[in-house]
Amino acid sequence: HRRLFHWLCDEIKKQEIHVLLISGDLFDKAQPRPDAQRVVFDFLAKLQNVDHLQQIVITAGNHDSASQMEAYKRLFSKFDIHIVGADSNINEDWYKDWVVPLYHPSQKSEHHNDVKAEPCAVVSAVPFVLEYRLGLRQYNSDIGSQNDLENAFKKAIRKLYKDLADVAQSNYPNAKLIAMGHL
Repeated sequence: HRRLFHWLCDEIKKQEIHVLLISGDLFDKAQPRPDAQRVVFDFLAKLQNVDHLQQIVITAGNHDSASQMEAYKRLFSKFDIHIVGADSNINEDWYKDWVVPLYHPSQKSEHHNDVKAEPCAVVSAVPFVLEYRLGLRQYNSDIGSQNDLENAFKKAIRKLYKDLADVAQSNYPNAKLIAMGHL
């Protein structure tokens, strides 16, 4: 992982990347060893020294502990790292967490203080979502076969992304929309 992160950091510098999106599996298991955490956190810390990198958005994957990712959220937000960990936050305010505005590099300091700053893009950031969070149960008599369950899951995921797109377009009508997720 160290070599991958070293290469990625070099590419971000060379390509002058402004936003890094990591769609799940930041770690390879829910309870990563301290040395594995150190490698990831060192990488994220190193990225703080890349001047043109403005924001990082990370969603939890199926190998990550969603609740552990949520625990990092507040601290990481101080470094322009937005984490969407748990999919349990599907409620009336879910879009505040799952719809992430991205600002032009010239707005880096502005967007923290100026609520009227217009984002250039918006990310619909979806973590790994379990079927039951979408109201589906494997043994639900209404669903039937495994194929029916898969079709119901696909339909629910499409609806989730459509709802996110609708919220993003409603709140940020001039911004480009980016969808990311760990499926």
